[in-house]
Amino acid sequence: MNDNESSNESLNEDSPPSSHQTNEHSSRRKRFNLNFKLKVINTHKNGEGINSCAKIYELDRRLVSRWIQSETKILKKKLRREKYAVVSDIDRSHFPILETHLYNWICEKRLQGACLSVTTVKLKAIEFYNTVCAQTNEAKIEFKCSNGWFTNFCHRKNLVIRRITTTGRDLPKNALDIIKNFFGDCQKITNRPNYIAERILNMDETTIYLDQPSNYTFSQKGAKRVKSVTTVAERARVSALFTATASGEKLPIYIIVPRKNDLANYTPPRNVIVEYKIGATFDETIIQDYIKKVLVPYRLINSLDEIVLFLDSAPCHLTNNVKKKFSENQIVSTYIPPRMTNLLQPADVSWFGNLKREYNDKWNKWFIEEERSFSLCGITDQFRLHTSLAHKYVNFQMLIINKNYL
Repeated sequence: MNDNESSNESLNEDSPPSSHQTNEHSSRRKRFNLNFKLKVINTHKNGEGINSCAKIYELDRRLVSRWIQSETKILKKKLRREKYAVVSDIDRSHFPILETHLYNWICEKRLQGACLSVTTVKLKAIEFYNTVCAQTNEAKIEFKCSNGWFTNFCHRKNLVIRRITTTGRDLPKNALDIIKNFFGDCQKITNRPNYIAERILNMDETTIYLDQPSNYTFSQKGAKRVKSVTTVAERARVSALFTATASGEKLPIYIIVPRKNDLANYTPPRNVIVEYKIGATFDETIIQDYIKKVLVPYRLINSLDEIVLFLDSAPCHLTNNVKKKFSENQIVSTYIPPRMTNLLQPADVSWFGNLKREYNDKWNKWFIEEERSFSLCGITDQFRLHTSLAHKYVNFQMLIINKNYL
Protein backbone atom coordinates (compact mmCIF):
# COMPACT_ATOMS: atom_id res chain seq x y z
CA MET A 1 0.00 0.00 0.00
CA ASN A 2 1.51 3.29 -1.00
CA ASP A 3 1.09 6.65 0.65
CA ASN A 4 -1.32 7.96 -1.99
CA GLU A 5 -3.72 5.10 -1.48
CA SER A 6 -3.69 5.00 2.31
CA SER A 7 -4.34 8.55 3.55
CA ASN A 8 -7.73 9.57 4.93
CA GLU A 9 -7.80 13.04 6.46
CA SER A 10 -10.30 12.80 9.30
CA LEU A 11 -10.87 15.66 11.72
CA ASN A 12 -10.53 13.32 14.70
CA GLU A 13 -6.90 13.58 15.69
CA ASP A 14 -6.62 10.34 17.73
CA SER A 15 -9.08 8.26 15.80
CA PRO A 16 -7.86 4.73 15.11
CA PRO A 17 -8.57 2.93 11.86
CA SER A 18 -12.26 2.36 11.17
CA SER A 19 -14.08 -0.74 12.41
CA HIS A 20 -13.35 -2.84 9.36
CA GLN A 21 -9.68 -2.02 9.77
CA THR A 22 -9.44 -3.70 13.23
CA ASN A 23 -10.08 -7.12 11.74
CA GLU A 24 -6.69 -8.57 10.80
CA HIS A 25 -8.26 -10.99 8.38
CA SER A 26 -10.41 -8.35 6.64
CA SER A 27 -10.08 -8.34 2.87
CA ARG A 28 -10.70 -4.60 2.72
CA ARG A 29 -7.83 -2.22 2.27
CA LYS A 30 -7.03 -0.28 5.44
CA ARG A 31 -6.98 3.49 5.50
CA PHE A 32 -5.29 5.74 8.03
CA ASN A 33 -5.87 9.43 8.50
CA LEU A 34 -2.98 11.89 8.44
CA ASN A 35 -3.25 12.64 12.15
CA PHE A 36 -2.86 8.96 12.94
CA LYS A 37 0.25 8.83 10.76
CA LEU A 38 1.71 11.82 12.59
CA LYS A 39 1.02 10.10 15.91
CA VAL A 40 3.06 7.10 14.75
CA ILE A 41 5.86 9.41 13.49
CA ASN A 42 5.96 11.30 16.82
CA THR A 43 6.21 7.99 18.68
CA HIS A 44 9.26 7.15 16.58
CA LYS A 45 10.76 10.57 17.29
CA ASN A 46 10.35 9.98 21.03
CA GLY A 47 12.78 7.08 20.84
CA GLU A 48 10.80 4.07 19.73
CA GLY A 49 12.22 2.07 16.85
CA ILE A 50 10.36 1.18 13.68
CA ASN A 51 9.67 -2.38 14.83
CA SER A 52 8.46 -1.11 18.22
CA CYS A 53 6.10 1.41 16.59
CA ALA A 54 4.75 -1.31 14.33
CA LYS A 55 3.98 -3.52 17.35
CA ILE A 56 2.39 -0.71 19.37
CA TYR A 57 0.00 0.30 16.59
CA GLU A 58 -0.33 -3.16 14.99
CA LEU A 59 1.09 -2.03 11.67
CA ASP A 60 3.43 -3.44 9.07
CA ARG A 61 6.94 -2.14 9.76
CA ARG A 62 7.37 -1.29 6.06
CA LEU A 63 4.35 1.00 6.24
CA VAL A 64 5.75 2.75 9.32
CA SER A 65 9.08 3.20 7.56
CA ARG A 66 7.36 4.70 4.52
CA TRP A 67 5.47 7.20 6.69
CA ILE A 68 8.67 8.28 8.44
CA GLN A 69 10.37 8.89 5.08
CA SER A 70 7.34 10.90 3.85
CA GLU A 71 7.03 13.03 7.01
CA THR A 72 7.62 16.38 5.21
CA LYS A 73 5.07 15.60 2.54
CA ILE A 74 2.48 14.42 5.09
CA LEU A 75 2.90 17.61 7.12
CA LYS A 76 2.30 19.80 4.07
CA LYS A 77 -0.74 17.88 2.91
CA LYS A 78 -2.26 17.89 6.38
CA LEU A 79 -2.48 21.69 6.30
CA ARG A 80 -3.58 22.05 2.70
CA ARG A 81 -5.99 19.26 1.83
CA GLU A 82 -8.98 17.44 3.22
CA LYS A 83 -9.12 14.46 0.89
CA TYR A 84 -8.38 10.81 1.28
CA ALA A 85 -5.19 10.67 -0.76
CA VAL A 86 -2.04 12.76 -0.93
CA VAL A 87 -1.96 13.79 -4.58
CA SER A 88 1.16 12.77 -6.42
CA ASP A 89 3.40 15.48 -7.83
CA ILE A 90 4.26 13.28 -10.79
CA ASP A 91 2.65 14.19 -14.13
CA ARG A 92 1.26 10.87 -15.32
CA SER A 93 0.42 12.09 -18.80
CA HIS A 94 1.87 10.14 -21.71
CA PHE A 95 2.13 13.36 -23.74
CA PRO A 96 3.48 16.10 -21.42
CA ILE A 97 5.07 18.13 -24.24
CA LEU A 98 1.89 18.07 -26.32
CA GLU A 99 -0.27 19.01 -23.34
CA THR A 100 2.01 21.88 -22.35
CA HIS A 101 1.86 23.39 -25.84
CA LEU A 102 -1.90 22.81 -26.00
CA TYR A 103 -2.51 24.41 -22.61
CA ASN A 104 -0.43 27.46 -23.52
CA TRP A 105 -2.34 27.80 -26.79
CA ILE A 106 -5.69 27.63 -24.97
CA CYS A 107 -4.58 30.30 -22.48
CA GLU A 108 -3.39 32.54 -25.33
CA LYS A 109 -6.65 32.24 -27.27
CA ARG A 110 -8.79 32.84 -24.19
CA LEU A 111 -6.85 36.02 -23.45
CA GLN A 112 -7.81 37.11 -26.97
CA GLY A 113 -11.46 36.32 -26.16
CA ALA A 114 -11.79 33.40 -28.60
CA CYS A 115 -14.44 30.73 -27.89
CA LEU A 116 -12.98 27.23 -27.95
CA SER A 117 -15.07 24.10 -28.43
CA VAL A 118 -14.07 20.52 -27.66
CA THR A 119 -13.65 19.81 -31.37
CA THR A 120 -11.40 22.85 -31.85
CA VAL A 121 -9.15 21.84 -28.95
CA LYS A 122 -8.93 18.23 -30.13
CA LEU A 123 -7.99 19.25 -33.67
CA LYS A 124 -5.27 21.50 -32.28
CA ALA A 125 -4.00 18.64 -30.11
CA ILE A 126 -3.69 16.41 -33.19
CA GLU A 127 -1.85 19.22 -35.00
CA PHE A 128 0.63 19.58 -32.12
CA TYR A 129 1.16 15.81 -32.05
CA ASN A 130 2.00 15.76 -35.75
CA THR A 131 4.32 18.80 -35.58
CA VAL A 132 5.75 19.57 -32.15
CA CYS A 133 5.94 15.97 -30.95
CA ALA A 134 7.19 14.47 -34.22
CA GLN A 135 10.85 14.56 -33.14
CA THR A 136 10.26 13.53 -29.49
CA ASN A 137 9.74 10.26 -27.69
CA GLU A 138 6.02 11.01 -27.56
CA ALA A 139 5.82 10.25 -31.29
CA LYS A 140 6.46 6.57 -30.45
CA ILE A 141 3.12 6.38 -28.62
CA GLU A 142 -0.06 6.36 -30.65
CA PHE A 143 -2.18 9.42 -29.88
CA LYS A 144 -5.90 8.75 -30.35
CA CYS A 145 -7.19 12.04 -28.92
CA SER A 146 -10.00 10.15 -27.22
CA ASN A 147 -12.70 11.56 -24.99
CA GLY A 148 -11.01 9.89 -22.02
CA TRP A 149 -7.70 11.61 -22.75
CA PHE A 150 -9.46 14.96 -23.17
CA THR A 151 -11.28 14.58 -19.84
CA ASN A 152 -8.05 13.73 -18.02
CA PHE A 153 -6.20 16.57 -19.77
CA CYS A 154 -8.81 19.08 -18.57
CA HIS A 155 -8.57 17.63 -15.06
CA ARG A 156 -4.77 17.87 -15.05
CA LYS A 157 -4.79 21.46 -16.31
CA ASN A 158 -7.79 22.58 -14.24
CA LEU A 159 -9.89 23.40 -17.32
CA VAL A 160 -13.69 23.35 -17.47
CA ILE A 161 -16.30 24.30 -20.06
CA ARG A 162 -17.99 27.54 -18.99
CA ARG A 163 -21.03 29.33 -20.29
CA ILE A 164 -20.22 32.68 -21.92
CA THR A 165 -21.21 35.45 -19.50
CA THR A 166 -20.08 38.50 -21.48
CA THR A 167 -19.90 39.15 -25.22
CA GLY A 168 -18.68 42.08 -27.24
CA ARG A 169 -15.48 43.87 -28.04
CA ASP A 170 -12.88 44.68 -25.44
CA LEU A 171 -12.62 48.19 -24.09
CA PRO A 172 -9.90 50.33 -25.68
CA LYS A 173 -6.54 50.28 -23.95
CA ASN A 174 -6.93 53.96 -23.11
CA ALA A 175 -10.47 53.45 -21.80
CA LEU A 176 -9.80 55.30 -18.53
CA ASP A 177 -8.50 58.36 -20.37
CA ILE A 178 -11.54 58.34 -22.68
CA ILE A 179 -13.93 58.13 -19.72
CA LYS A 180 -12.13 60.93 -17.88
CA ASN A 181 -12.31 63.19 -20.94
CA PHE A 182 -16.00 62.41 -21.40
CA PHE A 183 -16.77 63.23 -17.77
CA GLY A 184 -14.76 66.42 -18.19
CA ASP A 185 -16.97 67.46 -21.11
CA CYS A 186 -20.07 66.66 -19.07
CA GLN A 187 -18.77 68.77 -16.21
CA LYS A 188 -18.34 71.74 -18.53
CA ILE A 189 -22.00 71.43 -19.54
CA THR A 190 -23.24 71.31 -15.94
CA ASN A 191 -21.01 74.26 -14.98
CA ARG A 192 -22.66 76.59 -17.50
CA PRO A 193 -24.58 79.53 -15.96
CA ASN A 194 -27.79 78.61 -17.77
CA TYR A 195 -27.66 74.91 -16.84
CA ILE A 196 -30.91 73.24 -15.77
CA ALA A 197 -31.65 69.51 -15.73
CA GLU A 198 -34.48 69.93 -18.23
CA ARG A 199 -31.94 70.89 -20.91
CA ILE A 200 -30.10 67.54 -20.71
CA LEU A 201 -31.60 64.66 -22.68
CA ASN A 202 -30.56 61.11 -23.43
CA MET A 203 -31.91 58.92 -26.22
CA ASP A 204 -31.29 55.36 -27.33
CA GLU A 205 -32.87 52.73 -29.55
CA THR A 206 -33.69 49.12 -28.76
CA THR A 207 -35.49 46.16 -30.32
CA ILE A 208 -38.52 44.52 -28.70
CA TYR A 209 -39.61 41.08 -29.94
CA LEU A 210 -43.34 40.44 -29.93
CA ASP A 211 -43.00 36.95 -28.47
CA GLN A 212 -41.49 37.25 -25.00
CA PRO A 213 -41.93 33.86 -23.26
CA SER A 214 -39.91 33.14 -20.13
CA ASN A 215 -36.80 31.00 -20.38
CA TYR A 216 -37.79 29.02 -17.28
CA THR A 217 -41.00 27.28 -16.21
CA PHE A 218 -42.22 24.63 -13.77
CA SER A 219 -42.37 21.04 -14.96
CA GLN A 220 -42.26 17.52 -13.62
CA LYS A 221 -38.89 16.48 -12.27
CA GLY A 222 -37.07 14.26 -14.74
CA ALA A 223 -39.05 15.43 -17.76
CA LYS A 224 -36.97 15.00 -20.91
CA ARG A 225 -38.82 17.68 -22.87
CA VAL A 226 -39.99 21.04 -21.54
CA LYS A 227 -41.94 22.72 -24.33
CA SER A 228 -42.93 26.37 -24.61
CA VAL A 229 -45.84 27.19 -26.91
CA THR A 230 -45.60 30.61 -28.59
CA THR A 231 -47.51 32.53 -31.23
CA VAL A 232 -44.93 31.68 -33.90
CA ALA A 233 -43.87 35.32 -33.96
CA GLU A 234 -40.45 34.88 -32.39
CA ARG A 235 -38.82 36.94 -35.12
CA ALA A 236 -41.51 39.61 -35.38
CA ARG A 237 -40.23 42.71 -33.67
CA VAL A 238 -40.58 46.46 -33.39
CA SER A 239 -37.87 49.06 -32.87
CA ALA A 240 -38.36 51.66 -30.16
CA LEU A 241 -36.53 54.89 -29.38
CA PHE A 242 -36.70 56.16 -25.79
CA THR A 243 -35.85 59.67 -24.61
CA ALA A 244 -35.72 61.13 -21.09
CA THR A 245 -34.34 64.23 -19.40
CA ALA A 246 -31.97 64.57 -16.47
CA SER A 247 -34.91 65.84 -14.41
CA GLY A 248 -36.74 62.55 -14.95
CA GLU A 249 -39.29 63.63 -17.57
CA LYS A 250 -40.06 60.99 -20.22
CA LEU A 251 -40.62 62.07 -23.80
CA PRO A 252 -42.90 60.10 -26.16
CA ILE A 253 -41.69 56.68 -27.31
CA TYR A 254 -40.92 56.60 -31.04
CA ILE A 255 -41.81 53.10 -32.34
CA ILE A 256 -41.19 51.66 -35.81
CA VAL A 257 -43.56 48.85 -36.83
CA PRO A 258 -42.36 46.62 -39.71
CA ARG A 259 -45.43 46.99 -41.95
CA LYS A 260 -46.35 48.57 -45.27
CA ASN A 261 -49.83 49.57 -44.13
CA ASP A 262 -51.06 51.07 -40.91
CA LEU A 263 -52.60 48.82 -38.27
CA ALA A 264 -56.37 48.89 -38.66
CA ASN A 265 -58.42 50.32 -35.82
CA TYR A 266 -55.36 50.99 -33.72
CA THR A 267 -54.83 54.25 -31.86
CA PRO A 268 -51.53 54.49 -29.99
CA PRO A 269 -51.35 55.97 -26.48
CA ARG A 270 -50.63 59.68 -26.11
CA ASN A 271 -46.99 59.08 -25.23
CA VAL A 272 -46.32 56.86 -28.27
CA ILE A 273 -45.51 57.89 -31.84
CA VAL A 274 -45.83 55.06 -34.37
CA GLU A 275 -44.08 54.97 -37.72
CA TYR A 276 -44.63 52.16 -40.26
CA LYS A 277 -41.57 51.04 -42.18
CA ILE A 278 -40.48 47.76 -43.74
CA GLY A 279 -37.50 46.41 -41.86
CA ALA A 280 -38.08 48.45 -38.68
CA THR A 281 -34.54 49.83 -38.72
CA PHE A 282 -33.39 53.31 -37.82
CA ASP A 283 -31.82 55.33 -40.60
CA GLU A 284 -31.11 58.96 -41.43
CA THR A 285 -34.70 59.69 -42.47
CA ILE A 286 -36.21 58.16 -39.34
CA ILE A 287 -33.85 60.10 -37.04
CA GLN A 288 -34.80 63.38 -38.74
CA ASP A 289 -38.48 62.51 -38.31
CA TYR A 290 -37.80 61.72 -34.63
CA ILE A 291 -36.17 65.14 -34.17
CA LYS A 292 -39.19 66.82 -35.72
CA LYS A 293 -41.87 64.90 -33.78
CA VAL A 294 -40.20 64.40 -30.38
CA LEU A 295 -37.30 66.76 -29.65
CA VAL A 296 -38.54 69.97 -31.28
CA PRO A 297 -41.99 69.92 -29.60
CA TYR A 298 -40.34 69.32 -26.23
CA ARG A 299 -37.98 72.29 -26.65
CA LEU A 300 -40.78 74.60 -27.75
CA ILE A 301 -43.26 73.57 -25.05
CA ASN A 302 -40.63 74.16 -22.34
CA SER A 303 -39.43 77.42 -23.93
CA LEU A 304 -35.82 76.28 -24.03
CA ASP A 305 -33.44 78.16 -26.29
CA GLU A 306 -31.16 75.11 -26.46
CA ILE A 307 -31.09 71.46 -25.41
CA VAL A 308 -28.15 69.05 -25.05
CA LEU A 309 -28.76 65.54 -26.38
CA PHE A 310 -26.53 62.61 -25.36
CA LEU A 311 -26.59 59.79 -27.88
CA ASP A 312 -24.37 56.98 -29.12
CA SER A 313 -22.19 56.99 -32.23
CA ALA A 314 -24.46 54.92 -34.48
CA PRO A 315 -23.93 55.70 -38.20
CA CYS A 316 -27.45 57.10 -38.58
CA HIS A 317 -26.65 59.69 -35.87
CA LEU A 318 -23.51 60.94 -37.56
CA THR A 319 -24.69 61.83 -41.07
CA ASN A 320 -24.42 65.42 -42.30
CA ASN A 321 -28.18 65.75 -42.72
CA VAL A 322 -28.84 64.66 -39.14
CA LYS A 323 -26.19 67.00 -37.75
CA LYS A 324 -27.68 69.82 -39.83
CA LYS A 325 -31.12 69.02 -38.42
CA PHE A 326 -29.71 69.20 -34.90
CA SER A 327 -28.12 72.58 -35.59
CA GLU A 328 -31.26 74.05 -37.18
CA ASN A 329 -33.33 73.18 -34.12
CA GLN A 330 -30.87 74.36 -31.43
CA ILE A 331 -29.96 70.83 -30.36
CA VAL A 332 -26.37 70.28 -29.20
CA SER A 333 -25.42 66.67 -29.86
CA THR A 334 -22.92 65.09 -27.47
CA TYR A 335 -21.78 61.64 -28.54
CA ILE A 336 -20.97 58.89 -26.05
CA PRO A 337 -17.55 57.40 -26.92
CA PRO A 338 -17.72 54.28 -29.11
CA ARG A 339 -17.57 50.91 -27.27
CA MET A 340 -18.42 52.67 -24.01
CA THR A 341 -22.23 52.64 -24.09
CA ASN A 342 -22.45 49.74 -21.63
CA LEU A 343 -20.72 51.99 -19.10
CA LEU A 344 -21.81 55.51 -20.01
CA GLN A 345 -25.21 55.22 -21.72
CA PRO A 346 -27.98 55.65 -19.08
CA ALA A 347 -30.53 53.82 -21.24
CA ASP A 348 -28.31 50.75 -21.55
CA VAL A 349 -27.23 50.82 -17.93
CA SER A 350 -30.66 50.95 -16.28
CA TRP A 351 -33.69 51.65 -18.46
CA PHE A 352 -34.06 48.84 -20.96
CA GLY A 353 -33.66 45.94 -18.55
CA ASN A 354 -36.57 47.13 -16.38
CA LEU A 355 -38.79 47.95 -19.35
CA LYS A 356 -38.28 44.60 -21.07
CA ARG A 357 -38.89 42.67 -17.85
CA GLU A 358 -42.20 44.50 -17.51
CA TYR A 359 -43.13 43.63 -21.08
CA ASN A 360 -42.14 39.99 -20.51
CA ASP A 361 -44.45 39.75 -17.48
CA LYS A 362 -47.29 41.40 -19.40
CA TRP A 363 -46.80 39.02 -22.37
CA ASN A 364 -46.97 35.94 -20.14
CA LYS A 365 -50.14 37.17 -18.45
CA TRP A 366 -51.71 37.98 -21.83
CA PHE A 367 -50.78 34.59 -23.28
CA ILE A 368 -52.12 32.65 -20.28
CA GLU A 369 -55.27 34.56 -19.38
CA GLU A 370 -56.54 36.64 -22.28
CA GLU A 371 -58.24 35.79 -25.55
CA ARG A 372 -55.89 36.21 -28.47
CA SER A 373 -56.44 37.07 -32.12
CA PHE A 374 -53.82 37.54 -34.80
CA SER A 375 -53.37 38.87 -38.26
CA LEU A 376 -51.45 36.90 -40.87
CA CYS A 377 -48.09 38.01 -39.47
CA GLY A 378 -49.22 37.63 -35.86
CA ILE A 379 -48.86 41.29 -34.99
CA THR A 380 -52.34 42.85 -34.70
CA ASP A 381 -53.34 41.76 -31.22
CA GLN A 382 -49.82 41.48 -29.89
CA PHE A 383 -48.96 45.03 -30.78
CA ARG A 384 -51.57 46.18 -28.31
CA LEU A 385 -49.25 44.84 -25.66
CA HIS A 386 -47.07 47.85 -26.32
CA THR A 387 -49.71 49.93 -24.60
CA SER A 388 -48.42 48.30 -21.41
CA LEU A 389 -44.89 49.24 -22.43
CA ALA A 390 -45.97 52.86 -22.78
CA HIS A 391 -47.76 52.67 -19.43
CA LYS A 392 -44.64 51.26 -17.78
CA TYR A 393 -42.55 54.03 -19.29
CA VAL A 394 -44.92 56.71 -17.96
CA ASN A 395 -44.68 55.22 -14.46
CA PHE A 396 -40.97 54.51 -14.73
CA GLN A 397 -39.26 55.51 -11.49
CA MET A 398 -37.75 58.94 -11.83
CA LEU A 399 -35.03 57.91 -9.37
CA ILE A 400 -33.72 55.28 -11.83
CA ILE A 401 -33.28 57.92 -14.52
CA ASN A 402 -31.81 60.57 -12.25
CA LYS A 403 -29.20 58.27 -10.73
CA ASN A 404 -27.88 57.30 -14.14
CA TYR A 405 -27.64 60.79 -15.57
CA LEU A 406 -24.88 63.35 -15.11
